[in-house]
Amino acid sequence: MDSNMTTVVPSNMTSRASSVSPFTLDFQIGLSVFAALLFVLSLVCNTVVIYIVCTRSHMRNSTNILIANMAVGDLLLTVAIPYIVKWMYVGSTWFSDDFFGVFLCKFLNSAQIGSITCSVFTLVTISIDRCLAITYPLKHVFSDKVLKLSIAGIWISAVGMSVPMIIVVQVKETENGNYICIESWGKFSGLDEEKYILTFSTCTYFVPLVLIAIAYTITGIRLWKRKLPGNQNLLAQQKIHAASKKATIMLITVVLVFALCWLPLQIREVLKFYEHLQIPSKLDIVLPWVGLSNIAINPFLYVIFSENYRTEFLEILCCHHSQKMDVYHGLLSVPERTTPLGTPMLSRRSTQRISLSPNNDRRQLSLSNHSLQMKKLNGK
Repeated sequence: MDSNMTTVVPSNMTSRASSVSPFTLDFQIGLSVFAALLFVLSLVCNTVVIYIVCTRSHMRNSTNILIANMAVGDLLLTVAIPYIVKWMYVGSTWFSDDFFGVFLCKFLNSAQIGSITCSVFTLVTISIDRCLAITYPLKHVFSDKVLKLSIAGIWISAVGMSVPMIIVVQVKETENGNYICIESWGKFSGLDEEKYILTFSTCTYFVPLVLIAIAYTITGIRLWKRKLPGNQNLLAQQKIHAASKKATIMLITVVLVFALCWLPLQIREVLKFYEHLQIPSKLDIVLPWVGLSNIAINPFLYVIFSENYRTEFLEILCCHHSQKMDVYHGLLSVPERTTPLGTPMLSRRSTQRISLSPNNDRRQLSLSNHSLQMKKLNGK
């Protein structure tokens, strides 16, 4: 690697770069087991969520596509879990300053920023989608084009929020010849750590939560007072209302869990700029894991609140095949769904096609003549 890309830092900046950890063995083992469980649950469950939305046509609506997009962001944070665990054992110590070492150092640090940004902006988009769907039930505001542009905007914003971290995170060489992966804010005059963290917290936590609260307040008022247009029977109206309310409650719960999980870390990030406040080292390392737990909680919320997700999870993870229920009416989906006359829908369509066929009369006449001939032969 070029020499100007590797700098030497004083030993006082590398106190946590040694292999001696300030944490007890029991604490390290306990947190490592929790991290391993979190990694497996998040990897498996979020992958299943993405698979369900991608492979099940009845699950591909705008809300579920956005949920899958958030699962992708959660997987991005899942990949960074081993790196976060590493810090507990060896601090900032790094393995190399070559291209791969620098790339991995920058990626694992910026991935955390990008994942959080993706999740919260997706939650904002979902809240707006639900609000528009309930407020304007006869208009398809979130078209495929709008949905694609929204997802693209989410990821562009995530990358934009990650750029400062990509710039300041560097691999440096210590006086004893070891390498460390650290943030070097002082090296860049145009970048200030305190301003960046305050901006990040404001743009990816406080402001989005206010927007989400406004959107779901409007959604809740409209939903609980809304009367469906058209001449639908009372049972269908009740089922549609129940499904809409349940979906809205699920999404509000997802937002509340997100807010509660990341609140302690947001408070810590703001308080750490007050020099007279000392946060205990164990508490300082536990707080991020409270937020990280959110990436594994979301899929369980989908399973708890949504019968569709619950059914698909059982089919995929337990090889349990069951009859799928229609999202809106709670009826068995085609081909099992039946018409009011009790005839399978596909069979009725086939019957209708035959009855409308111009050759139908000739077929029936031919069959009748054949039956008469058979009866005559049997009579003989």
